[in-house]
Amino acid sequence: MERIVRLLAQRDFVQLTALDREKQLTAEDMAEALDGYYGGAVTFPEPGIATYDFYPVDGTERVAVDYDLLIDDKESWLTLQCQFFDDETDEFYPFTLESIHAL
Repeated sequence: MERIVRLLAQRDFVQLTALDREKQLTAEDMAEALDGYYGGAVTFPEPGIATYDFYPVDGTERVAVDYDLLIDDKESWLTLQCQFFDDETDEFYPFTLESIHAL
């Protein structure tokens, strides 16, 4: 999650799209979701502050994660939904971004 959130904070949507295995969200989708939320900047939380839920995806080897984004160092209503799966990659777990939306 750290790598994904840092790339969102840097607004490096092209790199996120390149790393995303299934490419459900485009760079434009990510920018639109973040810009539509009062135009604030995604910030990376101090260790131990992140709020997220994770759960197995039935019938798969994947884990889904709902991660509450901080905007301008404050809690927001924006949630990043993604899935991670293990294909024995050493560098980081492969992922797919499913959505960025307000709850």
